[in-house]
Amino acid sequence: MNVMLTRCRKGMVIVFSRSFLRGAASRTLLGQLCAYLTVKEGPKTWVDAGDVLNMRVDLPGVAGRSLDDVIGDMSKLDLAH
Repeated sequence: MNVMLTRCRKGMVIVFSRSFLRGAASRTLLGQLCAYLTVKEGPKTWVDAGDVLNMRVDLPGVAGRSLDDVIGDMSKLDLAH
């Protein structure tokens, strides 16, 4: 974990269960980081996995897609079947 934290260049994305980090893992380094960032950054600390998969959120070094881009891609789909 410590090595992972020191290698970040633009940012870090950690995929975890929020309830696990607030519960059983709350005393670990990652749990403490989670608590600190939640207080410091508020709700934007946590994003939904579906939003990450669909690129609707900005991640370190990768901007999310705008709603117009998503709608444009949807309009290209062949839904006639």
